[in-house]
Amino acid sequence: MTDNKKDVPGGATRSHSHSLIESSISSGALILITLLTGVLLSRLLGPEGRGQYGSAIFWSNFAGTFLTFSLYEAALLKIRARRENGAGFLPSLLTLSGMLSLLAIALGPILVLTGVVKVEGIDSWVLLVFLVTNFILVVGQNAFGTVELSNLRFIMVNIERAVTPFLMMLCIVVLFLLDVADLPLLLLLFVACRLPNFVPRIYRYRHHLIGKVDTGFLKETGRLGWRMNLSHAAMGLAGEADRLVIVPLWSAQMLGYYFAAMSTCGASLAIVGQAIEVTLLPTLTGLGLDEKRRKIEQMFRFAVIMGLGMGVALSLAAPFLVPLVFGEAFTPAVYYVQGLIFASMIKPIISILSISHFSEQKMMPGIYTAGAFVTVFLTGFLITGFDHLPEFFVVLGLANLASLLTSLTLLVRAGLIRIGQEIVPGPADVVLLTTSLWHYGMQIVRRKR
Repeated sequence: MTDNKKDVPGGATRSHSHSLIESSISSGALILITLLTGVLLSRLLGPEGRGQYGSAIFWSNFAGTFLTFSLYEAALLKIRARRENGAGFLPSLLTLSGMLSLLAIALGPILVLTGVVKVEGIDSWVLLVFLVTNFILVVGQNAFGTVELSNLRFIMVNIERAVTPFLMMLCIVVLFLLDVADLPLLLLLFVACRLPNFVPRIYRYRHHLIGKVDTGFLKETGRLGWRMNLSHAAMGLAGEADRLVIVPLWSAQMLGYYFAAMSTCGASLAIVGQAIEVTLLPTLTGLGLDEKRRKIEQMFRFAVIMGLGMGVALSLAAPFLVPLVFGEAFTPAVYYVQGLIFASMIKPIISILSISHFSEQKMMPGIYTAGAFVTVFLTGFLITGFDHLPEFFVVLGLANLASLLTSLTLLVRAGLIRIGQEIVPGPADVVLLTTSLWHYGMQIVRRKR
């Protein structure tokens, strides 16, 4: 790799705040696109079709989370540690993607054609081709994305995050206007919308596509990825546990209601998390213990205000909002929205606590927190079987609560938060929170100008 130290694009010239604002705009756009896409899909497919489509997307996301074994995260750390131009590692990363693709091609038929992975109403061969093809494109994107991130060039990563969902939304709009509700066609379009992201990257890195494969780098990446994967897999399992249980268990219609509720609640809670992390979360690393503790306690109070405020508002608006937005066929989804908000409104608090642990560069708290969630959720499932809808949401809420209490206990032991008036919100917090959000909005407006 004789040219690895040449032309590190954007490496040291872009400020952290500039990149942060850029990423924030991308995240906000993604939240809005996801919500609009969910609404259009629901109106186009109806509850049953929405459930089938959502189940197929769930399995594709599940594969992308668990079959990459944290190798791209490990590769990023290794490249950054070497302080070299990431483009020189592209042949190695593409080789890694090729190996993972072969694994997917080998495992896919076993899991799908034997019925381990299935979706009601979708032919097994259609599902197999969709999952394998989508996975191959995802790991290809990951190879290029790792290069971009290693050079601190965030623009293409941020564009990719928004462009693919945006193109998919446009396709759904066309199908909606033509009244074409074809599920296999939608899955084909989902995969096809990933392709445009490859064009500028292949052109940009055309001189680095073929080259020497660094086997030493791949071995180091494999060893580190294996260690990192325990933490990432635990957190990924906690994040997907609800769908992992209900996708094989519930009917397509019930899943349609649930995915519609997720579109609504997920967008709302993501807005809360985005606002807190971007406007109020300073870089905790490097602060003294007392100052760091005060910041964490303040962010805890803000998360309580925003999570509960958004939860109450959405619960009250759901009976009017859901039928208006998704259509009368989704009226039963009102109960799913209210149940999901009840179970998930403390998630912004969990997010703040997780970031606080991460600022200390500690991975084990994430594993303990995820383990608490999975343990409570699976125990609740074994006891109740989720035969009745309220049981599911109560168990989901208890699992989130267990996750919060575990994370909070670990922070208390580390001396990073105190239990008492320090974490109880007051009027001053509401005023400061409102002011901060206003300044953030003005910052984005000035940025666009």
